[in-house]
Amino acid sequence: MRKDPKQYSVDLNSLFNYFESLAIGVARGHYHAEIVRDQFEIILNGHVESVADIGNWSEGTTGTRDIEHFDKMIALLASWKVTTKH
Repeated sequence: MRKDPKQYSVDLNSLFNYFESLAIGVARGHYHAEIVRDQFEIILNGHVESVADIGNWSEGTTGTRDIEHFDKMIALLASWKVTTKH
């Protein structure tokens, strides 16, 4: 994936769109935050870390890293890092 991340752009965007929708659901109160955290924290963190050094994987995107387009997901993950589980 690191050699040619654009080859995986559909997969990466689908995966991170899914995580972004979970983060939006938590923010809007549609999903219970602690249940989402219990089920997805390790998975989400692992996937974000796996693309940390990859810049843009999509054609024609702006900015330095495509992962930054998923701001709700990144904010949710950051909030988990500063709080302890109940």
